[in-house]
Amino acid sequence: PDATASFVYTGTSFNGQYQSITSPQGLAWDGTHFWVVGKNTDLVVKYNANGSHTGTSFSTASQATNPWDIVWDGTHLWVIDLGNDSVFKYNTSGVYQNVSFSVGAQETNPRGLAWDGTYFYVVGNTQTVYKYNSSGVYQNVSFSVASQETQPTGIEWDGTGLWVIGLVAKYAFKYQNQIGI
Repeated sequence: PDATASFVYTGTSFNGQYQSITSPQGLAWDGTHFWVVGKNTDLVVKYNANGSHTGTSFSTASQATNPWDIVWDGTHLWVIDLGNDSVFKYNTSGVYQNVSFSVGAQETNPRGLAWDGTYFYVVGNTQTVYKYNSSGVYQNVSFSVASQETQPTGIEWDGTGLWVIGLVAKYAFKYQNQIGI
């Protein structure tokens, strides 16, 4: 399948390498701003809609030492960390909210984090998507993406299903109508 048939590059871009972010890894949209997380710098940087840095950034180093992805839940930012297999909650000022949950019992190399308005979804090297409630409790719901992507690195909710992308197939694959999702 041609995964690019419905999408055309608009010519719009912005440089995600602000300050010390040499490896921008995750991107979130809060309805007004972009938030970029860098895996090598433990930084989250805020950009306005046209990609200009807003002057806001914060470090995740006290909690997330190898942040890999970021998601917006409508109020807070959540960062998934490859270093300790956990998810951490921050407010938009970058203050850690003393809320985290481990995904290590299911995924020891988490790469992607998504939020559907009710549940979190995590994907990584196990080639499986895992579902967690808003308190971070695993819901005993998972499904394999290995037939489509053997090295998944990202996941996103589009309102009707989950999209997973990775390094091998280089396609975004949509999953929906799975049991429990």
